[in-house]
This record gives sequence, structure tokens and C-alpha cells, in this order.
Amino acid sequence: MVRSGHTCQIYEAMDDFDHKKFAIKALVPEQRKNKEEIKALQHELAVAKDFDHDNVIEVYEIGTDGSVYFLVLELSPHPNLKLMIRNDFEMALYRAPTIIEQVFISLGYMNDQGWVHSDVKPDNFLVSNEGDIKLIDFAISEKIRTGFSRWFASKPRIQGTMSYMSPEQIRGEALMPQSDIYSAGILFYELLSRKLPYTGESSDELLRKHISGDIPDVRTHNPNVTEDCSELIKQMLAKKPENRPKSFKSILNSISRIRIFRAMPKDPLENKEQDGDE
Repeated sequence: MVRSGHTCQIYEAMDDFDHKKFAIKALVPEQRKNKEEIKALQHELAVAKDFDHDNVIEVYEIGTDGSVYFLVLELSPHPNLKLMIRNDFEMALYRAPTIIEQVFISLGYMNDQGWVHSDVKPDNFLVSNEGDIKLIDFAISEKIRTGFSRWFASKPRIQGTMSYMSPEQIRGEALMPQSDIYSAGILFYELLSRKLPYTGESSDELLRKHISGDIPDVRTHNPNVTEDCSELIKQMLAKKPENRPKSFKSILNSISRIRIFRAMPKDPLENKEQDGDE
């Protein structure tokens, strides 16, 4: 087993014909008869089957083994970004410029294909020690609504991860690229500080802060972050979608003109080598 979550487990497999390795994403035993979870697997294939990008995991097909549904995916041996932030924060900081650029590129690509990811969080990015990432998990992604469909489509189900949900997602409103931008702003804040901008003693308190709480300054937790970078994160976390950057492309343009850190973090591997030489 490569990874395990609340509803799915990821296994490594090999094609007997060409010996190519790939991943199998199967529902955990207690969820294998859950029609909603089976639909989520089918939806994930529908969303991602035509994606073709270095920073987005490939989804090949869906299959069954008896009554067990599974997805066949590109295999990535790397852990998710949440684990890097939690277990190797110095490396996460050192690789932050590469990581965040690729996070924005992958989400921009997905938006350009007509989809909102809807569950942007560090858990849904696999990351190597070099900072290269793969965007994963399209189970609750939504088609971007345009024209009349934006006004007359049925109200979407409220889904997502509360710590990263945009105000409009909390309200059950139609999602748009700016919704992913908000969630990516939370991720950016967490990557630089190891903290979430909003916490609460209850779910209601947490969601209220997303909707109406003051936007915190990431420099409170990491004074090495520049003012320009802090302001960019605040723009991404604007309460109204129209006050956020228009696209990930515009964010990438902004970030190319600023510095993330006042002083670039040192490579933790070099520090370990130096400590070993002493």
C-alpha cells in the first residue's frame, strides 16, 4: 500500500505485459458498497481523463474486481505536501518558491480546462524533495459555469475541507477559479508559516472567520516573508471573489516580480552535511 485515506487506499501495481508500474485507487472495505463514493470515483475519471500536464496526476481508467471499483492512476512515490510541512518544514520552506509556482501552474491548467478543483489543500499535492508537485484528487471538482448555466443551474452541494473553503463555497454558491485561488491562498499561508490563517473551537466559528474574519498577516508567524508576498496572500484571501486576482496566470505574473523571502532559507541537507563534518 502506498497511501491510505478516509475513503480510499492507494496500491502500487504492475502491468504483466510491459511491466509498467501504476497506482490503483480503491475504496476502503467499509465504503465499497457506498454508491456516493463509487460515483466520486467515476466523477474523478470524467474530470481528469483528458488532462495532460506534468504537474497533474494522470487518471487512466476505472475498473472493477468483482464488486470493488477502482481507478487506475499514474504512480507517484512521493508524500503529500501536508506531510512535508508537518515533518520537514525546513525543506518545505527551502523549496517553497518551486512548490508554490507549480501549485499555481497546476491549478491554472485545471481552470483553463474548465474545472474548479474545489478541494485545494496541501494533502492534495504530492511533492518531491526537489519541490516538484503533482495535483491529485478530483472527486468533488466542479465544471466552471458560464453564461445562463451560472444563474439557472441547481445549487451545488456544500463539499470541501473547512479549513480551506472559500466564503462562496461555504454558502453553497457557484464556484469559480477565484474559489480555488482563495483555497490556494490558505495553502500558501500554511506553506510559509506552518499555521492556518483561521482556526476555531467549533466548525461554526471556523466558517464564520472565513466569511467575515480579518485577514491575518503571515509575517506574524514568519517575519522572513516579504511585505509584497504577504500582500499577495491577502489579495488571494479577499472575502469577495471579485476582489481576488482574476486567475492563477495573473498570480504567477505577480510572484515573478516579487521576492517571497527577505533572505532565502538555507538548504537543510547542506546544514546536515556540515553538522556531520564537525
